Amino acid sequence: MIKLSEILGKPIINLYESKIEGTAKNVCFDDSFKKLTQLIIFNESDLAGDKLIETSSIYKLGNDAILIKNSDCINLSFTKSNYKQNNPINKRAYSVDGKLLGNVLDVELNTKYQINAILLSSGKTLKPSDIINSGNKALIIHLAEKKIKISTFANKPVPEQIESNLQPKVKIMQLSNMALKEEETKVVKIAYNKSCAIPKKITTKNQILIGRKITKNIYSAGKKLLAKKDSVITKKIITSAQTYGKLRELTINSK
Repeated sequence: MIKLSEILGKPIINLYESKIEGTAKNVCFDDSFKKLTQLIIFNESDLAGDKLIETSSIYKLGNDAILIKNSDCINLSFTKSNYKQNNPINKRAYSVDGKLLGNVLDVELNTKYQINAILLSSGKTLKPSDIINSGNKALIIHLAEKKIKISTFANKPVPEQIESNLQPKVKIMQLSNMALKEEETKVVKIAYNKSCAIPKKITTKNQILIGRKITKNIYSAGKKLLAKKDSVITKKIITSAQTYGKLRELTINSK
């Protein structure tokens, strides 16, 4: 049996590179709140920010550390908007009758990271099937045999409004010749910018990478070598990494 509190705060060890990738600072469960799916990794020395690993990529969950095989297990494109950080610890559990059942102290998981039980401060133990909804600060619990369908409480869809004749569309003919030329110029500029992949300028923030040593080969999506391991980062390498969307990976794999 695994407890969620035993996962949080443990270091993440990259076995192949013998490297500490960071610390497990938070978690993500699936939408049905039945299984732990991801760990959020924090490393204060990493300029790229938080990273994420799938629980399916964990090689071993040890007493003192969480082990992964290599850096391929790490999701570098993690953004908070893409993943729901729904760690239940310290959340309040309320019944559908409005009764506070207690605060969540811990969550027990099986070896497949599925929830077995939720432990409350009141001494009560909840099953995953008891939870009918999970929010940022509260869990909604229904202990009766006949469960409530939470979908019945959804907001009613707002009917689409028919466009009123009192709000006529703006006609292009109303624009002056000067305005038309200005609009045409904008269209040409937009088309040019989209068709020409011009690398972004190297910002002051990125300049701190110059002179750092690359710790692994960096490839483009098409397997083109952008930066060779053990080489020193130059402006040319930074520009190439920006062009192929590999700047974050370059930042992480340099020292």
